[in-house]
Amino acid sequence: MGMQIAEKMKWERGIAAFNTSYANIFATRGQLDSAVNRHLTARGIYKKIKDSVNLAISYNNLGTIAIAKSDFVAATGYYMHTLQIGKALKNNYNIGLACENLALVFQYQEDYTKGLDYARKSVAAYESIDEKDMLPNPLGLIGTFFLRLKKYDSAYYYYKKSLILSSPWSVFPAQVCALAGD
Repeated sequence: MGMQIAEKMKWERGIAAFNTSYANIFATRGQLDSAVNRHLTARGIYKKIKDSVNLAISYNNLGTIAIAKSDFVAATGYYMHTLQIGKALKNNYNIGLACENLALVFQYQEDYTKGLDYARKSVAAYESIDEKDMLPNPLGLIGTFFLRLKKYDSAYYYYKKSLILSSPWSVFPAQVCALAGD
């Protein structure tokens, strides 16, 4: 119904948003080609209306599907678009997300040095905007890269750091101290 109303109103941003929603449903069901088509439709609308923030999200979503299809070349291209838009907008959240996803691409391709570089950039971007809840994934990736590079002490350090930040107790330290009687 929402899509019908958005189309009747000729509300392009709404039509794009509903295409993204449909794409996410298709992706969840494993219907990746249908998901790609919906994301491409949304991307086209976001380009047309010059909505850079949602355009970056569309590229990121397309990259995620490309990874699911093991198309690492396409995934890299989509994530690079997300990164370029993030840099142009000075949006460190998008920069962090794009770099985290690029690190994943390089992990799948076993290019641990390049992956490590992007994972570190992701951490730096998230830290610059105090996005602590986004840090466990790229920190875990850094741990994985060090493990693959046989730098076990560094791997342990980053895995531990990732685990600590993943803990629900790390979110509310004052409340934890109160519960512990400190």
